[in-house]
Amino acid sequence: MPSVQRSNRNSHASRCCASRAVVLSATLCILAASLMPCIATADGVSGYVDVLYNSFDSETTDALGNVSRLESTGIGQRYSLTFTSHLAPYVRIYATGFFDKVDSTSVSNGTRSESTTTSLVPTVDLTLRSPIYTAGIKYSRRTDSFTTNGSPTATDIQENYQGLLGWKPPEVDLPSFQLRVVRTHVFDQERVRQNTIVDTAALTVNYAPTNTVSLNYRPTYTDAINKLNGLETETTTHAGFVRYADRFLRDRVTISTGYNVSYSELKVSVSGTGSVDTELVPFSGLSSIDDSPANDALNPNPALIDGNLSASAGINIGLPPPGGDLRERNIGLDFSVRKEVNRLLLWVDRPLPAAIAGSFSWSIYTSTDNQNWSFLTTVFPAPFGTFENNFEITFSPVTTRYLKVAVKPLSATVIGASGFPDIFVTELQAFSRQSADQVRGTTSSSSRIFDFDGRALLLASGPTLYYHVSYFLQKTGPPDAQRWTLANGLQATHRFNRVFSGSAGVGRDDYFDAVTGGMAYWATASLDAVPLRALRHTFLYSGRIDKSDTGGYKTNTYYLNNDLQVYSGVQMTLSGGLSDRVEDTGKSSESTDLKASATIQPHRTLGLNYFVSSISTESSGGGGPDSFSRRTDSSASVSYFPVATLYLTAGRTVVSDPERTLRTQNYGLNWSPSLGSTLQFSFSYTESVSNEDNAKNKTMGPTVQWRFARNAYLNASYVLFRTTSDISSADSTALTANVRATF
Repeated sequence: MPSVQRSNRNSHASRCCASRAVVLSATLCILAASLMPCIATADGVSGYVDVLYNSFDSETTDALGNVSRLESTGIGQRYSLTFTSHLAPYVRIYATGFFDKVDSTSVSNGTRSESTTTSLVPTVDLTLRSPIYTAGIKYSRRTDSFTTNGSPTATDIQENYQGLLGWKPPEVDLPSFQLRVVRTHVFDQERVRQNTIVDTAALTVNYAPTNTVSLNYRPTYTDAINKLNGLETETTTHAGFVRYADRFLRDRVTISTGYNVSYSELKVSVSGTGSVDTELVPFSGLSSIDDSPANDALNPNPALIDGNLSASAGINIGLPPPGGDLRERNIGLDFSVRKEVNRLLLWVDRPLPAAIAGSFSWSIYTSTDNQNWSFLTTVFPAPFGTFENNFEITFSPVTTRYLKVAVKPLSATVIGASGFPDIFVTELQAFSRQSADQVRGTTSSSSRIFDFDGRALLLASGPTLYYHVSYFLQKTGPPDAQRWTLANGLQATHRFNRVFSGSAGVGRDDYFDAVTGGMAYWATASLDAVPLRALRHTFLYSGRIDKSDTGGYKTNTYYLNNDLQVYSGVQMTLSGGLSDRVEDTGKSSESTDLKASATIQPHRTLGLNYFVSSISTESSGGGGPDSFSRRTDSSASVSYFPVATLYLTAGRTVVSDPERTLRTQNYGLNWSPSLGSTLQFSFSYTESVSNEDNAKNKTMGPTVQWRFARNAYLNASYVLFRTTSDISSADSTALTANVRATF
């Protein structure tokens, strides 16, 4: 055993030496560049000072007459100082410091609580960026302290050391590379709650020897040591791809093919207790906005699994504007095969206060087909990271192919919600958390993906005819799993005359995965008619015959869409569709979908909108009971802005299904008179009325911005909330003020 420990220490020391070598190399590159003949220029110093005040007062009465009261106040101060200087061409030093302190007091039903939170974040970054070389070193330290009701102060610290070294040859047929090393140390001041060191080295190599061939190789090594329980995990990952794309026969034939391979090895050493999270690599990211999370399919969203933790994936869970979309956000993953999962990390693009982060409720669903979802559990609240912008959603282990979380956007009743209109989801990661004893030793996993896409132009005159073929193969393990699809099809398009044009396609798909295999024939057709510039009719048809090891079915879908622009400012749409499905079991179903909408702007100050839809589904046979369901949605709204400073809106929405009819009315007013260039004032009022529990919500209040100096301003707002229903009533007021001075 001592020899093993000695070996681990030696390997760890060698890795630290390698990290120091990269940092030293980056430093030498920067120093060498700084010695080049030049005139150093200073970019200067900038910063800001913020003083904030907020207060919240709320009284809630339930159906039994019980009264609950909450009062809270907070005073904050923020200071930021930034220094930037170019020491030489391409060489820049960047230093910044941030300090934040918030003193809060709250009284809940007579119980008083006081707390103080402080954050201190200094950062220094020295970087060389030239057309050929990239090098840099960076250090940052974040200290968060928290105390409440006179208790001892709890202090958490995160230290980050980074080194960067890159080379990009100038127009030379050589590969480019970038090496990044990072050490992160997270600990509390006494080192009794947490003490973790994570070392990461990541290399990226890109090579494009020709315009048609590209290669990429990305090895990554991560060593995480939890000093409190003697747990060390080493993860080594190798990933790469090669792609080829070209055109032939005067661009009549195009092909694109690629091969992706990845291999990951996890080594766990433990002398105490603890748990290990093994990340599950999903096949695709999925998302939708829908208030029926139990029976609706999610759409592909590659940005959810692209590894970018800061770029938006197009899903906003922040506070919607008055009349905005309040439906649930569905965020999910497809693992391609069934995998055991019990932990999710949902990343967002910004840090969140505890009151905001703790207000979200997360519902977990699983599915076998991305169509019918089974509710698993609800997680409320989900812990939000101290140093990282993610929600940790943990639940009992479940084995599934599809997994999703459904969450409502931020509610206006949450303290401070008005300051978070945008909270964008950036990434969703899945993990299987196991005890260290279960995964002690070395485990590995691999993935290989091959894809081919080809297209050939068979006829170029008269009807245009294309032949298309694609093949996809994925192999993963352990456990060994395979999935492939082969698609062949013909696609034709033709313009008959000035009015009519159309397209048609036929094909066959063969497929196989861990659950089933089979084949399908499909056909599509469309016909466009544009008799007038302002009038368009479109007819669509699609059909599919599917045969698999687990059963088969036939589907047909017909859809007609009509668009009419009567004149400028009047747009009308009428569409309808019919689809039928017959399964081998004898079960048949038929669905109809009707929609109509109108947008009318008779005057530049007046806008009218109307929308109605009806979706019905009827099924029978197959040994099950007959069923029928219908959902009808209708909405109408009017907006009026007689002058630039006044905006009024009103709307009504009705949602009806066999179980209930929900009616909602919304009213809004926004008044922003001009009081000069240095003083801005606005007043808003919104009201919504719903027949569900006879709920009524009112929000009103003024907002003022006063720029009392060239680089200083005051923002202040006062908002009144009133909510009443059959089960409770609440009256709340919120006052916020912020003074900022920049230099």
